[in-house]
Amino acid sequence: MLVENWEAFDKIHQVTFDLSLAGKNPLVVFRGSPIYRQDYVMALLNGLALPVFSFVDLDPSGLILAMSTPHFEGLIVPPTHELVSALKSIKNYSRYRSQLMQSQSILNNATHPDIVTCWKLLQEYGTALPQEYFLMKRTP
Repeated sequence: MLVENWEAFDKIHQVTFDLSLAGKNPLVVFRGSPIYRQDYVMALLNGLALPVFSFVDLDPSGLILAMSTPHFEGLIVPPTHELVSALKSIKNYSRYRSQLMQSQSILNNATHPDIVTCWKLLQEYGTALPQEYFLMKRTP
């Protein structure tokens, strides 16, 4: 399972919905950053040649990242009713709009059912949803 953001990777055990789509005991890999080389991660995923499920931000860039992941099998997302509820409550319109120019034509031509479904929801609500939204809020 590929995880886009460090905080979600570090707190994967706090995700509030079922991750079992990725398997009983999946290898969880951080996508990388300028500090942790992304090309190494992609080379690892290519070399393993196993199905990869992507847990990414639900925004245009996150969907494109998922689509471009080697051996992409599907998106790790909450059940539709939870996703819609989150999209209604998050008002991250500017982040969504700022990513449209470079991603809209690619996503409009997507064929993977998970991408198509999420893209339609993002278009409907016009907002971006960070994956950290689905981490349990812990009180000290």
